[in-house]
Amino acid sequence: MNRPLGARAAHRIARRLGHDRRHAFTPKQYRRFITGRGVGGDPAAAKLVDESVRIFTNTRGRPLLANVDGTVTPTVLGSDGLMVDRTGMLQSLANTNAPTRQVNPVLVPGGYLGTWCRANGAEDSLWMLYRSAYGAEILSGNASQQRSGVAQLVPNQKGATTSTVGMTR
Repeated sequence: MNRPLGARAAHRIARRLGHDRRHAFTPKQYRRFITGRGVGGDPAAAKLVDESVRIFTNTRGRPLLANVDGTVTPTVLGSDGLMVDRTGMLQSLANTNAPTRQVNPVLVPGGYLGTWCRANGAEDSLWMLYRSAYGAEILSGNASQQRSGVAQLVPNQKGATTSTVGMTR
């Protein structure tokens, strides 16, 4: 848990989810998308996607950095549905202030991702994504976040141990 998977395991998982490397963004498309360049590029939307990917791939090998009491501190909470924001505050990935929630309109069908892909020759990437579990996940995840409130943090108790966990869906 929280350890980097490595490229081989990541590619194996992607294949099992129905993703084909031949239809992934080219390196040039990726650079343009993640920086908000290309036809119809949007740097603010690209920044949300980049921040969200960093949060979702948060592991010991890729910690998030936060300012905790004036000290830059690496944190690894991604597998717990939590993050520590740049100011040191604990947040659920579904908190209204979290990039992982704010990115929803960018990712939904008809949003920036699809529009950018169509305008920049990445239709194969888009259709591969739409054929995966993505469609159901993005729509149901966004809908449940809208119903379940602002902070998305709840207390959790197991035996004598009490902790705070994030409600990501």
